[in-house]
Amino acid sequence: MRPCGDFDLRAYLDGEIAGGDRAAFEAHLAACERCRQDAADLARVLALLRAAPDIPPRPDFTARVI
Repeated sequence: MRPCGDFDLRAYLDGEIAGGDRAAFEAHLAACERCRQDAADLARVLALLRAAPDIPPRPDFTARVI
């Protein structure tokens, strides 16, 4: 089994991993409680971020940053 750090959790949750790599990661998740918990936590964070409203920047944002 591959070690935990060999997987890109965000890419997995975004559906960017396919085929054998996806199957290997899913096998790892089945055996690794820590990665399962990390996946569940990150999935909740991503869902919250996707549900958050877009807030436009203030008109003077660029000038203030520069």
